[in-house]
Order: sequence, then C-alpha cells, then structure tokens
Amino acid sequence: MALCVVLGGMVGAGVGGIREYRERFFRTTAQVRDELGLQTLGMIPLLDGKPIRRNQHDRAAGEPSFIEVGNSAFNWVEQHPRSEFAEAMRTVKVAVDVELPRKSTKALGIVSCLPGEGKSLVAANLAMVLAMQRCKTLLIDADIHNPGLSPMLANGWERGLANLLAGELNPRDVLAHQSLPLRFLPGVNQSQQKLANTVQPIEKMGDFLLKVGPMFNYVVVDLPPLAPVADVRSFIKHLDGLVLVIEWGVTARTFVREILDNNPTLADKCIGVLLNKVDIKRIKRYQKFGSAEFYSERYHRYYQA
Repeated sequence: MALCVVLGGMVGAGVGGIREYRERFFRTTAQVRDELGLQTLGMIPLLDGKPIRRNQHDRAAGEPSFIEVGNSAFNWVEQHPRSEFAEAMRTVKVAVDVELPRKSTKALGIVSCLPGEGKSLVAANLAMVLAMQRCKTLLIDADIHNPGLSPMLANGWERGLANLLAGELNPRDVLAHQSLPLRFLPGVNQSQQKLANTVQPIEKMGDFLLKVGPMFNYVVVDLPPLAPVADVRSFIKHLDGLVLVIEWGVTARTFVREILDNNPTLADKCIGVLLNKVDIKRIKRYQKFGSAEFYSERYHRYYQA
C-alpha cells in the first residue's frame, strides 16, 4: 500500500511537472489577454509552404521590376483567399482601421520577440491582403541584420533600403507586384552592409515614411526581432501601430511580458497579437469549455485550405 502511495505521488508530480512545463508558453487567446493585456487578432495554422517556380516577367518601359515570389507561403493568402490565414490577415486590417480611423496612411510594424517566429511571413501576407482589397500598399523589409522577405520576394536584389535612404534610389523605383497595387522595398544585402552602417537605416526610416506616406494607404514594415536587436525600438516611434507575432507553444510567456514591460512605448502601440504556427490537432488539449478554441471545429466550414 505504501509503495502504491509513493508511486501515485510520483506519477502525480510527473503529470503536474509536464502540465507546468506546457503552461509556460502561449497556447490560447485567454493566456494572451491575461498575461499581456492584449487581444489576439488570429491564430495562424502551421503552413506547408513549398518553393515554387519563379515566373519571369519583362520589365515595362519606365517601370520597376516585378515582385517574384520564391516560396508559396509568402504568397499564401493570394492562393488561398478563404483560408484561416487569410481571415486572420483581414482581422488585422479591421483592427488597424478601428484603432487608427483618422490616419490616411497607416504605417504598421510587424514584429516578434525572437527570430524564427514567422513575422516576415505575416508581413508579406498582410500586405497581399491589403493589396487584394485595392489598397495602395508598400511592404518594407527593414530587418537590416537578417532580411527575411527580400530573398523570397526579390531574389538577387542589388539595390534596396540602404540605397534609398542614402539618396541613391527613387522611392518610385521600388518593386511592383505584377497585378496588385503592391510595392516592395527590399532590405540590405551583404554588399550593402557598409552603406547601411553609414546611413543608419532604422533611424532614417522616419523621414522616409513622411515622404512616401501620401503615396500609399498602408505601409507594412517587417521589423527586426526585439530581443537580439536594440535599434528597432528607436524606430517604433515613427509607426502608427504594431502587431506582435508569437510562435504558438514555443515562446515563453514570461519572456514576452518582460520585453513589453521594459518597453512601454512598444506596448502602447501594440494593436494585438497573432499566434503563429498553431498545431490545430494539438490545440484541442488546451480547450476550456466556453473558450474560443473550444468551438474551433465549428468554424471549418467557413475556411478552405
């Protein structure tokens, strides 16, 4: 009997330890609200974005080169307009419009705490959704240390953000989408790192946004991650709002809360959170009766993969 009690206690402690470990991360909208005081704008399923063949387009006289998408995930909402991902991006647009009703040009930063959480993927698809709704949209790869958008949307680019801020590129010469009112400003490649260090792109972006703002309805900026890079915080003051991308079940709640607590300006400008790379099958383990996740299976008829 005593042995059974001991074994039962050990099993109980083990289960409790596993549960405590699981609860360290963000898995539900309630956790985001309770921990950060922010609304969850969407839960994005883990995507299977496979490389696709590039389509070559002739450059029209006097026009910039076309955007070329090198990975299907970076163009997901255009290919899957009724997917959960696309609906999450539309929810972001609604939230931004409600939060910033008087802004004729809305400059929105997409940011994460850590590298690899999927902010670049979100930025690209949000810009696509905006453009699909016929909004004049500019997408900027401002992650000067490790550009994620540029290799996928402008492979082999030679001129970009650093050149423009140094006065070597006309704002109208940024890349154009072949059919949507979307423009793309690539980031800094390896050959431009010296120039980037000279012109300090992050700090000069404020002046650039003032100049190009009247040309666009939305400016979507893919920012560097917050934890490893400090200069992104000085740029936030030039943006109208932020969307924080958090990897579902991976990024610790205490870590995100600490970053927001230490950066009140960032927290004030944060419109909401996107939980990314959600495992739809595993999320059932964290459902509570009456929660949004509890009824998630009823939503599937409204989505198409």
